[in-house]
Amino acid sequence: MAFGKNVEIYIDEPIILEDALDAIKKLAVASIKEEGCLWFKFAQNKEDPRHIFMWEVFKDLDSFKEHHKQQHTINFIEQKLFRKIASINLDVDF
Repeated sequence: MAFGKNVEIYIDEPIILEDALDAIKKLAVASIKEEGCLWFKFAQNKEDPRHIFMWEVFKDLDSFKEHHKQQHTINFIEQKLFRKIASINLDVDF
């Protein structure tokens, strides 16, 4: 069973939405290259494009923990481009 994370975030004003989306895209591209990352996708809410959903799947919890030690993940979090609304851990049959 793989480890998954469903994260719901919001990009508040005055942060420029395109800048935040660019940072998320860069995070996704770098994350999927990690050895333990099986899947990393995100989507915008059609009614409110500042409302973002992210889905991450790693081969196991240790791989997910390693993901949070990676410089690209640290840089993304430190930019403070969003506020977290919800986060759910999932067992994923991947």
